[in-house]
Amino acid sequence: MKRADRSSLLSHLFMQGVVSADALREEPSARQRFAERVHAVSGGTRTVPLDFKPSRVVYGIALKSGEALTAQNLFTFAQVAMYRAVRHLRSFEIEVEIVGISG
Repeated sequence: MKRADRSSLLSHLFMQGVVSADALREEPSARQRFAERVHAVSGGTRTVPLDFKPSRVVYGIALKSGEALTAQNLFTFAQVAMYRAVRHLRSFEIEVEIVGISG
């Protein structure tokens, strides 16, 4: 989740999703650390298989202005970054959801 008041924050958020998904798809050590973190944070009640591959990335965005999130009210540079991130993730059959957060 990112509260956006600058294009650079959103561009960074979109790249975080791409890099995280790529790491979990391609790097066994990243999957191992992710599985360990999930286990620790859940108090041992949740596990992630070591062959886990992400199937969905959800971006949560709250606009500083308090406006409802639409593609049209994102900064132009952020629109391009979002498009590229979505295109990249979908090329690996990873669903992408972009959620506006009010507040």
